[in-house]
Amino acid sequence: MKLLLTSILLSSLVLATSLGFQKAIGTSAFDYGKKILTTQDGYIVVGEKSSDDHQRKELLVYKTDKDGNVMWAKSYGGTETYVVNDAYLSNDNHIHLSSERYLSNRESLLYMELDENGNLQKSVPYDEGGNEIEPWAIAPTSLGGKIVVGFTKVADFVPGGFYNASLETKHLYILGMNANGDKLWSKKLNTPNVLASNAFDIVKTNDNHFLVIGNYLTQTEAVNILIKIDEVGNIIWQKTYPNSTFNFRYIDQAEGNNFIITGTAQTTANKDDILVLKISDNGNVLWSKQFGNTKQEKVKGAFVLPNGEIYLSGTSKSFGSSSEQIVILNLLANGNLQWTNKYGTGTLDEVSNPIIDNGFLVFTGFSLRTANGAETLLLKVPTTNQTNKSVNMNQTNLNFNFTDSNLPFEAINENAFSGNYQINQTVVSPQQLNVIDINI
Repeated sequence: MKLLLTSILLSSLVLATSLGFQKAIGTSAFDYGKKILTTQDGYIVVGEKSSDDHQRKELLVYKTDKDGNVMWAKSYGGTETYVVNDAYLSNDNHIHLSSERYLSNRESLLYMELDENGNLQKSVPYDEGGNEIEPWAIAPTSLGGKIVVGFTKVADFVPGGFYNASLETKHLYILGMNANGDKLWSKKLNTPNVLASNAFDIVKTNDNHFLVIGNYLTQTEAVNILIKIDEVGNIIWQKTYPNSTFNFRYIDQAEGNNFIITGTAQTTANKDDILVLKISDNGNVLWSKQFGNTKQEKVKGAFVLPNGEIYLSGTSKSFGSSSEQIVILNLLANGNLQWTNKYGTGTLDEVSNPIIDNGFLVFTGFSLRTANGAETLLLKVPTTNQTNKSVNMNQTNLNFNFTDSNLPFEAINENAFSGNYQINQTVVSPQQLNVIDINI
């Protein structure tokens, strides 16, 4: 969750006009809400939709008021597929997107900026001289720049524009941009004997530094990575935790100088539990816990109140359905579980990161409610234990710590983009959305 603190404080001052809602919102295509942002007067959903011919994906962004009424909706695409993994809102209510554009023989990172009405302001491609980039997360710097993390594929190109895909290697990738989206620096992890490495998430610290989480894989183990960097990409410290059963996926700001890491803890070959760690700014583990039930549980993000109380969003198959259903976990600052609520349609449901707005949890996702495809969800529910939604989740205390490390990073001295791109190649189209009240 990469919301600016000012936006959170402003939204908390706005009086809620509703008692919550549960809505399915979408086009006639397959729609997926992936990120929820909050403004003074409403909510912004960032996600994807299939194209009219169902052959490609396009970005889908829409804004609602505090009652879930759609104010505007637009798609962003072209002749290629577009997808998005992360977004944040700046002080001017502009939306900054970490997206991908799938070309004929590679993927390129496409940083996009939209104004408060969804008009495309900037669209800057990156492929590091032809190498594929898959961006996972984006965070703002103190000077209006951005840092994007993910991985880059170093490909073996041959004459004729083709390359040997079997020789591609995924490298953990970090990119620094200025306020215009231009490249300032980039670097990749270049560890010998590593099959693949990736950065999953990034969060800004109170001292204008950044924490990045990721992992790398060898023939024998999976190693979780925690890195602290400054705004120009200098490594301040690195820590690792080699464990093939733990997978760190998201990192969010907690109270003070603390942070919450969430991910999965594999208990059997076909079962994952929710993994939650609280760490200090220097990477020390304050506590670590595991939450699960009889089947598969996954986490999608956290929101932490100023008193340290934590709300987690995720999915579960443990409570009356073979398909994934939405679960919300409420933890105290010490990690002890207070309650778990379940929301579901009885079909496949998915959920995004949660946000909290004036005593309500708000989140998006999608539901496979009809045979014709999926719709985005927009749910606004109380931040309380709801008796009719309550289910049991088991809690296990864990005990582990990171180890100081010295991973080799190297600068990438390539052109930001090797192809040709004009902003009008990204076609912006107004969308008419169908809105249905549901009860899950």
